[in-house]
Amino acid sequence: MSLSPPPSSTPPTVPLSFLTDSLTRAVNDYVWGPTVPRLSAPISPLQFYRDFVSRGRPVILTGMFDDWAALRKWNSEYLSAAYGQSEVTVDVTPSGHGDCVVHVEGEDLFVQPQQEQQSFSAVLAHMQSKRSDVYYLQKQNDSFRQEFAALFRDLDSGVEEWG
Repeated sequence: MSLSPPPSSTPPTVPLSFLTDSLTRAVNDYVWGPTVPRLSAPISPLQFYRDFVSRGRPVILTGMFDDWAALRKWNSEYLSAAYGQSEVTVDVTPSGHGDCVVHVEGEDLFVQPQQEQQSFSAVLAHMQSKRSDVYYLQKQNDSFRQEFAALFRDLDSGVEEWG
């Protein structure tokens, strides 16, 4: 009895990007489920952190802020009157990409936004101008309470327990 090798056959080729995209979708569906959950009633800060923040899981919050005065009051005129000449910290990026890896001239670089102090009215005017560079009124570690303390009265009192 003679053993002969099996006839040669070339396996089908599949693009690597198809495989990685498929695997990413499968892992996301397994870890997070196929849909983004919605919360329409408040949960504790601990439960929110445990179920969403610590897992990097998205969630849609609906109806929980409907009674906040901020939703009725906060517009350009109100904010300008309240904060117009106040100095605020603004993060400036050319494209909105900050605190992330971007591909620049063949290299992957970690970039951070440029942080500047500007008057709130200058920042607001820039945002309304629709220029291409992106301004963020955010700073790590509780900048809202530090730089916009007077606006806290327009939020629900329960927001304090969220840190």
